[in-house]
Amino acid sequence: MAIVNVTADSFHEASRVGTVDEALDRARAMVAQGADMIDIGGQSTRPGAPLVDEEEEMSRLLPVVRALRSALPGTILSVDTARSRVAARALADGADLVNDVTALDDPDMAAVVAEAGVPVVLMHGRGRAIPEGESDPLPFVAAFLAERVGRALDAGIARDRILIDPGIGFGKRRSQSRALLGRIDELRSWGFPLLIGHSRKALVGDGGPEGRLEETLAVTALCAEKGVDILRVHDVAANARVLRTLAAIKKEGDS
Repeated sequence: MAIVNVTADSFHEASRVGTVDEALDRARAMVAQGADMIDIGGQSTRPGAPLVDEEEEMSRLLPVVRALRSALPGTILSVDTARSRVAARALADGADLVNDVTALDDPDMAAVVAEAGVPVVLMHGRGRAIPEGESDPLPFVAAFLAERVGRALDAGIARDRILIDPGIGFGKRRSQSRALLGRIDELRSWGFPLLIGHSRKALVGDGGPEGRLEETLAVTALCAEKGVDILRVHDVAANARVLRTLAAIKKEGDS
């Protein structure tokens, strides 16, 4: 899953685009590099980012969704939004999936997803910090996601349309995020497709996001070996090379 941020304040500057043409060029390049899906966001989800109003989010997002749908008919388009009205409009314009970092906080989001029959990503973390003294974040993540999965099922979202995201880097200290990465097997045992968004985040290395590529690739390799279903990344070419290398090694080892 490749990231296209139609924002001016997302934490990784290189992920930002300011126009539809820039977004289209970026998405085409990412697909050529190996992306299977594009995650389009019009609201930064970095900690402390100011909220834009709903109309502004739609004005950023919807033209890009329409352009990418027309230009990339075979690519899965994900809309990164926590607002049901934005999601509904984006789905009507051709988006295939809702990536909700609040996991259905909007009381109408579940109904929108259920009616459209599309997949939804439920993430732990936005506004739900795990206590600093807790060394094991998994029980907190598990309890929250279990409740939100129940909410989704009750609203009529099919079980096979639900994906989960433990929210690496959201509401967690670095050690807590790393602890979750060490327990991917348990996260996968819940039976839902698993998305991990680790790209260039502070948990993978010191310094700013521009200097964390190598650490990101190390986590990508770990996640791939553990069977993570979707990796949400900024640097498609580099991550795709890691995955191809791992696949080639595994193929030779199995032959």
